[in-house]
Amino acid sequence: MTTSSVASPRFTFGRSHRGRSNPGRSYLRIVWEATSAPMSLVLFGVSAVLVALGLTIDAAVTAIPLLLNVLVTAGLEARAKHRLEQLRILSAPTATVIRDGLESRVDPAQLVQGDHVVVGRGDQVSADGDQVSADGEVVDGEVEVDESLVTGE
Repeated sequence: MTTSSVASPRFTFGRSHRGRSNPGRSYLRIVWEATSAPMSLVLFGVSAVLVALGLTIDAAVTAIPLLLNVLVTAGLEARAKHRLEQLRILSAPTATVIRDGLESRVDPAQLVQGDHVVVGRGDQVSADGDQVSADGEVVDGEVEVDESLVTGE
C-alpha cells in the first residue's frame, strides 16, 4: 500500500482503530476536589463564623493552614497528573506498517484496511472491530499471540 492510497480506504471504511482518550482530571477539578473535601469545608465554615464574630486572628489561625493544605494537595495532585500524562505519551502504542516499500511507525489510528502491519517480538497487535480475521500471510517465522488480556484468562 502506498502513502497516497491510504486516504481512499479511510474515506470508504472510516477509521479502522478507535483509540482511547482519557485526559484525566483537569487542574481546575483537582483544586476543586482539594477545596471541597469535607474537613476543608468544615474549617472554611469555622473561619467564616469566627470572622462574623469579629475574631479575625482566630479565623486567620484556622484558615491559613487550611489554605496551605489545599495548595500543597493541589500541587501534588497536579504534579502526579503531569507525570501520568508523560507516562501515557511514552507508552502510547505504535504500529509498524509497510507503505511505499518502506517500514514506518504510525499511530494505530492511522491504520486502514489493507495495510501490511509488521509485528515483531513483544509488539502490541493493532486490532479493532467486531471481528478480527487472520487472513494475512506470515512471511517470516511463527506467530503466537497472547490473548489473555482480551479473553480474561
